Amino acid sequence: MNAIVRVQGFWLNHTHSFFVIVRFLFASANGLTAAIGTIYLLGKGLSYTEIGTVWSVSLFFSTVLDFPTGNCADLYGRKLTYALGVISIGAGMVVYGMGTALWMFLVAAFLIGFGTAQISGSLSSWIVDEQVKAHKKGTISKIFGDGSASASAGGIMGGVLVGLFFRGSLEIVYFASGTLFFLTGIFTFTSIPENYGQPGGRWIQLPKNVLTHFIHSLPLVLLSLTLVLMFACYTVFFFIWQPLALQLQIQEGDLGFLYAIFMAGSAVSAFIMGRMSRKIGDVTILMMCFACAATGFLTIALNAGMIGLTAGLIQYAVGYGGFIPVLYAWMNTFIPSSIRASTSSLIGTIGTGGIIVLQVIMGAFIESYGLSAASLCATGFAAAGICALLFLPKTS
Repeated sequence: MNAIVRVQGFWLNHTHSFFVIVRFLFASANGLTAAIGTIYLLGKGLSYTEIGTVWSVSLFFSTVLDFPTGNCADLYGRKLTYALGVISIGAGMVVYGMGTALWMFLVAAFLIGFGTAQISGSLSSWIVDEQVKAHKKGTISKIFGDGSASASAGGIMGGVLVGLFFRGSLEIVYFASGTLFFLTGIFTFTSIPENYGQPGGRWIQLPKNVLTHFIHSLPLVLLSLTLVLMFACYTVFFFIWQPLALQLQIQEGDLGFLYAIFMAGSAVSAFIMGRMSRKIGDVTILMMCFACAATGFLTIALNAGMIGLTAGLIQYAVGYGGFIPVLYAWMNTFIPSSIRASTSSLIGTIGTGGIIVLQVIMGAFIESYGLSAASLCATGFAAAGICALLFLPKTS
């Protein structure tokens, strides 16, 4: 018991390093499968529409459960909620590896959706409140930026490992990913003390407070809309980049290298944008990120071969990688501590909920009109995000 207390005391005094390590481990586990997810399901005989359905099931449950699990984090502990979520995602990856039929992939999607709902807003709220307690509120943007950069580095490692060493069955990659998720959950649970938003509060009153605060905060509403649009861009990206690479004669195992390039761009962007936001403004940074995403999809739509695909992939990586940490760090300035995890989960619910139907529609759209047309759709999503951000300087 004393050893656990000492370990928790150590990481409590090194919250920045702890957040960076956890994000790295989580992203490494995710990076193992992110580079092959689409072609893996295609290889199992699923159509693009069925793949979109599997992803939508995951998003549906993460959306439906996101807000309630955010309440659970504020009431019963953010550390516990996050650890359980990571372990659930690991279980989903194992089921993916065992999958042989559509219904099995739907079960895996449920487990991943449940886990994603648990982790949404829980660890970030833990970090924010611990920094506030230590009178280090000014470091939050930097920590979130470094955490995203670390996550990108973990994704790079996962992609490179697949590219360098993987030559066997794709199922093995999912089993390895699940194992690493399990270890990450255990590490989180044993390494830090618990913190809460409203310990012992009432379930009915907390959601009411959160919804009231959200509705009356126009900046939070508009930031939620931009999150939906960036997630819509990511949905298109995840659909198209692997099939396009295979059309260019890239081997399946080498997709890990392309994913590593994507994550490297995300890492550099997150590291830089997290530091630039205080100098040139959050709105400007977010608009720059959408502009990078739009030009990336336009480059991909040109069908300029491997060079064009890689260039577009890097451009989008810069936009996506810089957008997420700046958005979440800025968003937290509009949220009081007592409802931080719940409100973050509500915004996550809106973000993922906005693209549940889109994933099925986009799968059918690609089957009818092709991958280049989907890239042009994503360009439109990014342009809409810039338009939404134009309203933020006046409201915030």
